[in-house]
Amino acid sequence: MKVMNCPKCGRLFTKIVSPVCPKCERADEEQFQKLRDYLEEYPLSSITEASDATGVSPKRILEYLREGRLQITKGLEGELRCARCGTAIETGNFCDTCNRKFAKELSYDSPSLGPGPSASSSKRSSGMHIYKTKKDYER
Repeated sequence: MKVMNCPKCGRLFTKIVSPVCPKCERADEEQFQKLRDYLEEYPLSSITEASDATGVSPKRILEYLREGRLQITKGLEGELRCARCGTAIETGNFCDTCNRKFAKELSYDSPSLGPGPSASSSKRSSGMHIYKTKKDYER
């Protein structure tokens, strides 16, 4: 387990999953619930209106959108944009087109990652292997 200072309050805590201390995580969850309750009652609110009514900063509301915890509803298109191409999106960081491009680029068969296993590599077996280092040869 990693001990670190909370980036929000500076308190020392043991990081297990969350990047903030339990106290700040609870406070953030309370803010989110307040925002969520407001948006259930007023689903067509703008980010500014929701922020004014709940006290949750517009920056934090955008972070909730980017995290995928909220989704833009009809009438507010264009408030959130794809980080790669600038297309209007409803949630997350990237549009569907860019997500598909990333998936294709990161796929195992992608030429940008180099060739996959080939029949000519007869010494290689399937699965993982460990490369020997100079230190291994000195033993």
